[in-house]
Amino acid sequence: MIRGLFSRTDHEVRVKLLHRPFGAAALAGAWTAADRWFIEKTFSGDTLLLGVESDLQTRRSLASAMRGDLAITAVPGGLFRDRVREIVDFSVPVATLLTGPAFGVFWTMAAGFGPAFRQDLSDLAAQQKPDITFSTMLHDGDILGQDGPSVVLYRNFFDDETCLRLRPALWDAIQEEARTALRLPWMQVEHVNFDGETYDLGSSFTLTRDR
Repeated sequence: MIRGLFSRTDHEVRVKLLHRPFGAAALAGAWTAADRWFIEKTFSGDTLLLGVESDLQTRRSLASAMRGDLAITAVPGGLFRDRVREIVDFSVPVATLLTGPAFGVFWTMAAGFGPAFRQDLSDLAAQQKPDITFSTMLHDGDILGQDGPSVVLYRNFFDDETCLRLRPALWDAIQEEARTALRLPWMQVEHVNFDGETYDLGSSFTLTRDR
């Protein structure tokens, strides 16, 4: 059963969908109806799709599937320190995003931003600093106000989870419909992050009559 976590501050709501049951094999992820629902309900205005070249097969797939309006070379921290290339396409039709592009295990979408935010991403690409990446900016940057996006969706197929950042007003507009349409158990937590953290939360969830 998919489970939902969410956290809220004055500036943003973070949502995480845990798709993988405890003990399931890694790389078992698939584009889900819940992913499509959130894109359909929250994505409007200008859009972007971020692909990450993490291996040769993904690099070839991205080269054939993405235009590459912006690109940056990153040296990520953590266990995997290989140089990777992040590629951004702007103005991707929402209908295309709904199909769930089938490349790589990590990629990000965003929507509802203006020209100043596009310029911020262009400036970031021009800097080519190894510790600053599109992913870092979209996942953790203070970007949801003013000209920044109204929604960011990160799909982690390796840990089989979906993370979203939403403006509070957007979450308020859809949360009741989300509970009804998706029929998921939800739990509010102190903070939702974009790190893989799929684990068994079964004992922490309580099912109510409307779920």
